[in-house]
Amino acid sequence: MLPHAQLQGNGRAPLHPIHESFLDGEADTFETPQTSDGLGSITFTAQGHSRAIGAVIQHYNGPTFQHYDSNPRQDYSPVLEWLWPRPEVTKANPALAQYKKQYIIHKSASEARKGQISPWIFKRPSGDAFVDWLESTGGNLWLWGKIGCGKTVLFSAIVKHIESLRRTQRTIRLCYYYCRFQNDVEGELILLLRKWLVEISEKSAVPSALQTLYELCHESYPARDPTSEELEEVLLEVLRANDTNASRQAKTRIADPERRFFLLVDALDEIPSSDDQSHQVLEMLSRIASARLHNTFIFVTSRDRSDIGEYLKPIFVDLRMDYDAVDEDIGEYVPRAIMACPGLNRQSAETKIKITERLANQAKGMFLWAALQMRLLRALRVKTDGTIEHALSTLPMDLNETYERIFSSIDRSLASKALLALKWIVLAKRPLFIEEVVEVCAFKAGRLPSLETDSKRLQAYNLFELLQDLVVIEPHLDIEESGTRAMAHVHTVTLAHFSLSEYLSPAEGVPNSNRIFQISPSEDHALIAKSCLSYLYHFNTKTNRENANVLLEYAWYNWEKHIITCSNAADEQVRVRRKAMQLYEIIQGWSDLDPSCDPSSHSEISNQLLESLDWLPQGEVAKMVQALGIPYFHPNIDEFLAERISEEDFYEPLSQPTDIRLLYLLPSLDKRRRTLCRMARASLGSLPEFSALSYVWGGRDIRHSVCVNGFKIKVTRNLSEILATLCAQEFGQAPALWVDAICINRLDLSERGHQVSLVGEIYRKAKEVVLSIGGDLPGDEEGIQALTHLGSVDTSQVSRSRAPLTDDQREGIFQIFDHEFWKRMWTIQELALARRGTMLVGSLSISIDVIEEVFRRVLQPDSTHRDDYDPSTCLFLRDNRLRYARGMILTRIQYKARGRLELPELLCRFRHHPCTVPQDKIYSVLGLIGYMCEELRPDYSKNAYDAFLDAAVVNLRHYGVLNILSHVSDDNDIKLLEEGLAPLMRDSDPELPYRKRPEEPFRARLRTFLYGGVGPSWLPTYQHRRTPFVSCEKAAGIFKAGGDASVRVHIERSSEIARLKVAGREVDWVASTFSGQDRSERGLQAMISYRGARLICSIVEFWDVLLAGQSYDGCRLAEGSVNGVRVPPTTTEEESIFLQSGAMQHWPNFIAGRKLFLTASGVLGLGPQCMREGDVVVVFAGGPVPYVLRRTCEEDCGDCFRFVGECYLHGFMDGKAVQGHEDDETFWETFCIH
Repeated sequence: MLPHAQLQGNGRAPLHPIHESFLDGEADTFETPQTSDGLGSITFTAQGHSRAIGAVIQHYNGPTFQHYDSNPRQDYSPVLEWLWPRPEVTKANPALAQYKKQYIIHKSASEARKGQISPWIFKRPSGDAFVDWLESTGGNLWLWGKIGCGKTVLFSAIVKHIESLRRTQRTIRLCYYYCRFQNDVEGELILLLRKWLVEISEKSAVPSALQTLYELCHESYPARDPTSEELEEVLLEVLRANDTNASRQAKTRIADPERRFFLLVDALDEIPSSDDQSHQVLEMLSRIASARLHNTFIFVTSRDRSDIGEYLKPIFVDLRMDYDAVDEDIGEYVPRAIMACPGLNRQSAETKIKITERLANQAKGMFLWAALQMRLLRALRVKTDGTIEHALSTLPMDLNETYERIFSSIDRSLASKALLALKWIVLAKRPLFIEEVVEVCAFKAGRLPSLETDSKRLQAYNLFELLQDLVVIEPHLDIEESGTRAMAHVHTVTLAHFSLSEYLSPAEGVPNSNRIFQISPSEDHALIAKSCLSYLYHFNTKTNRENANVLLEYAWYNWEKHIITCSNAADEQVRVRRKAMQLYEIIQGWSDLDPSCDPSSHSEISNQLLESLDWLPQGEVAKMVQALGIPYFHPNIDEFLAERISEEDFYEPLSQPTDIRLLYLLPSLDKRRRTLCRMARASLGSLPEFSALSYVWGGRDIRHSVCVNGFKIKVTRNLSEILATLCAQEFGQAPALWVDAICINRLDLSERGHQVSLVGEIYRKAKEVVLSIGGDLPGDEEGIQALTHLGSVDTSQVSRSRAPLTDDQREGIFQIFDHEFWKRMWTIQELALARRGTMLVGSLSISIDVIEEVFRRVLQPDSTHRDDYDPSTCLFLRDNRLRYARGMILTRIQYKARGRLELPELLCRFRHHPCTVPQDKIYSVLGLIGYMCEELRPDYSKNAYDAFLDAAVVNLRHYGVLNILSHVSDDNDIKLLEEGLAPLMRDSDPELPYRKRPEEPFRARLRTFLYGGVGPSWLPTYQHRRTPFVSCEKAAGIFKAGGDASVRVHIERSSEIARLKVAGREVDWVASTFSGQDRSERGLQAMISYRGARLICSIVEFWDVLLAGQSYDGCRLAEGSVNGVRVPPTTTEEESIFLQSGAMQHWPNFIAGRKLFLTASGVLGLGPQCMREGDVVVVFAGGPVPYVLRRTCEEDCGDCFRFVGECYLHGFMDGKAVQGHEDDETFWETFCIH
């Protein structure tokens, strides 16, 4: 396909259909006037020549698509802004370069056809297939042709033609997209669909399906990105809604029966084959084309490749490029190109005709070939009829021969530099800047520094002159003198055409007679790796940091990638430079003379490292270690290396409500070195670019330290290791990091509370949340690989997706999900709020979206992928050992779907997750509930009792449900409570570097909180180990003991008391209890014997109580069977079968922490372990279950009660006690509970 077209100034017509670098004029000097289209050409003079390098886009206001122009003053739908930024926005933001490139390509190709006659494809008979397609009621057309025949220029002409039709046919919708081999876009399909959907929409009125998708993605803040499946579904819905044929058959009204949709894609053969991107686009096109929608027209271009044909030939009409017509276009182009070159234009008319005829006749439909031949003719030093005739008689036959001719014309003394530059341009891991290519040509790897001086090296102009027919410089470069330097990190150098890459690196079996200019990827990656290492060795030093060695950044961040590639190791896309860290440790071992680091004992990759360092003497390994350790070229290196002694005013006060502190890490591969950081203030309101860290503090060892702004700050070992790992992150990640333990002054309780209230916003606005889980352990890699496969596998490949997990993979997954990270309270919110999350397991990484997809496929009831996995894999993912991770992932899924969650639901679901500070049990989930009331605002000056009481009051008043009462702890199971709540009740945190130990004994405070004192008996702690009968989720209404009556709750609260007054009805009282039961075989037999001796109930009633009236999946228990076993059993035989089957193990253990009891009327129930004979059983209005209360006399209250706990009472769970009295105020009595 064609590169960016260059334009001539002074109002001259464009001379050529391709990049100016192919068609450089001889000694012309062009002006750079303002033109009506905002384009002009650049002029410079060097070494007696003048060259025009590129067109400058001063501004862009042309029609990119028909409904969405670039006028910023007009009112555009935010949906369109979200899908595809306007041109002026992409111009101002380098991160949006992938959007901007579409404008540039279209403008280039369009300009290339100016002044030419209407192309052949619009005329019959050569364009019959296209004209028929255009005049039909819909269809699919595939234009194919050989490389360099002008398909992209023709594609742009078709776009222009359809745009012109819109002047009289306003119902036409035109959508087009240019694919490019150098796009460097991972989600090409998503980008294509985004552009199409914007172009299919009107400026201020978008399709309802697209509006719905926009709202769905914005239910949580910040908005998530749409998936390709969602975008394609919306596109199909819009197209189907305007399918006139389908509408007539359905007899529905068509809003606009003449509306036509044109979907155009250029250069399908240039889509990267990595990650199946090409197949994804082709499959999407096939699905839309197979729908055979009326009024939908699909047009695509590519080379005639078999893999593309497999998708397109069954459903597309194929049209080959008319090479004779292309030759006619060449015949029109050549005379104008001759006129633009004075040396050729002064030749005789006969010679000009010969040039035109020879090129037009020999091109055989390859416009690119003809343009390159014109370049060769203009390059003739002596232009006479004889020299031109000789040149025409020896023209190369095809593109390959043309490239050979171009390479052979390069000065032999510069051939090695030209080839070296091309090797780097082709094999570099990112597009190189022009100053980097200049530096590459001036450097020679070796033990001694070999870098040419500025006076001897090739300059940017020389480089372009040397490779002017082969490369493109973007943005276009203005060089007026040979000594002019390009602006750093602005102008990139890429190959001018896809065909050149294929010529330099021919596929296996494809001959390339030019042995000099040929690239061998494996050998040349090794060459680049050696150059990177040598360059770092010589110039990345502490003493050299003042010098501007421009290749240091690329070399430091990419040396290991070239080693990986040339050693045939997997070039994994990771968050952290894991391979670089491993190779660096090997080099450190060589420096330490560690025998375990003998290269022969390592893999091929370490052997390749040894070859890349074959120039390095053994005695200089330490210097190499230092050069690879940290980047001394970093612009803030002096600030990182500075040391201070005084710690006064380390935490400067945060003056604004949205101010936070951010940590900047000095990149490093050396985990032995103390981590160096800078800390700076930022405002969330200014939308700073940063990542947020989610992690566990780990053990209490705070002997490790990091250096922040020159101060040594004590941190835990776990955090120290995480920061050391993140110092080796890939280039291009967010430069700043938010870490709670360092960025919050935890000694200042006021700041601490305010910063905690901002945590939700911090994790919402973070560019990425890094969830760090442990360090590199054996088995982690197997676990990550298995999860990656399960979460991203193509489920159409049934044999792959249903393959069972190996034992090593199971163990690896369990090892990852058994980490303390999944049991920490704060990580719940941090995971759920992340718009983009990366799980870091040591130095391994995996997207959290992949893990989310794994559990979504298995666990969601409406999942269409539930059968994608082997049954044993599904059972494993439901294993109880994964419950903590599973609960957090499902919470993330629910939060993304709802946009908010309920506080009691969160406290209930994560009641077993500990916190070092008890108040954090509440504060750690506030970011998920969608509101912030004053009572819940984080305040660490409050004690734990007040924080829990505040939460209880808000739950009862705000949600109007009594489910939270199921989470009140038994007050006389002292050992259980102390074990469960001890971690939560500590006011101090020994892991904090500045925290002092409390003076008040912990146990006394714990007992005061739990057993009377100021603590009310009805206060939920969400920490007991009993499984509650009901969830705290408001919709979890499987029981209705209190009927449909509305909840009537009043709370009296003062500094000394907190009473709960609730409307209810006494049902019965406890006559007897049976203690000591459990779910073991002996315990069950004891309960059965008790039942038989007392004849207290039937078998069905007995098992209904033990199973709490619930099935194992949380639904109401109904008579039936589970795996052929009757549940609940009705006879002793069925009971025996049920016990022997082990089916009961699937149920939650409702017996633990409870005991059976009988009421005075002989009803069997299951209640708290601490209940006594004489306790009353009541139902509250609107309450889900009955509750056990104990009468107590209070001096200021009279007849008050103490809350004992929830209970299950057979026959009373569905409102039997209150039936018919829900609205009868005289029926209810008020219970005052202290």
